[in-house]
Amino acid sequence: MPYQPKNAKIAAILAFSSLLLPISGLHKFYLRQPLWGVFYLSLGWWTPIPGIASALEGLWYLLQQEDEFHKNFNGDAEANSEPDRLNLSLLKNAIEPLQRWQTIVGVKLAGVLGTQVDVNRATITDWQRLPGITVEQSQILVNLCQAGVQFYCVEDVAAALSLPPQHLQPLQPVLKFCYYNETGTSGVEPNLTGKIDPNRAPLELLRRVPGIDAELAQAIVTDRLTAGAYQNLADLQQRLSLPGELTSDLMHYLQF
Repeated sequence: MPYQPKNAKIAAILAFSSLLLPISGLHKFYLRQPLWGVFYLSLGWWTPIPGIASALEGLWYLLQQEDEFHKNFNGDAEANSEPDRLNLSLLKNAIEPLQRWQTIVGVKLAGVLGTQVDVNRATITDWQRLPGITVEQSQILVNLCQAGVQFYCVEDVAAALSLPPQHLQPLQPVLKFCYYNETGTSGVEPNLTGKIDPNRAPLELLRRVPGIDAELAQAIVTDRLTAGAYQNLADLQQRLSLPGELTSDLMHYLQF
């Protein structure tokens, strides 16, 4: 199919359409930049970021001189006929911070609407009101709380989900840490490195984890051999009937 030069006005109209439609990135597909189009679509409809960015690009198209636009988008027919010239790794690096902005915007909207989650008494429905938390993660947190685990900070929640703490930092403004039936601090320092996988660690390594004695280490090994791998911290706690306080300690040392 012969190469068709692109028109600045058409590109601008498609870019401005993001202010009216629930999707963005149509102008990128028109300009034969499909990866950028997918990038815009991946940002989601519930934040204003893609719409604003698209509108600014539309304005930029109109402000360019005809020869400038031609040079930028029609200058090399052979090059422009390629699906895209973006480096995939660079695109991935660009998506991650923008997805983090999505979570931040979602948290701000939740704060405006009065949404706040009492971490140690939250239900699955409560967790699902927050952006970035999956149903599975919600179930894990609720199961742990019901088993007596207390969360004292965002780092505790991240450890329970085997996530880096910075992944949940945007949620900090709407998380409320109230302590019920408090039994005292555990003395465990969050953010410890060198976590082990209880599904693969040998008996000797398990016994080096604070809170795991020889009997519990043997129980972990025996149970995983007979009943299969542990899916997460809540699964381990339920299968071994661990006390909530001990589970609170272990979540800083185990990685599933």
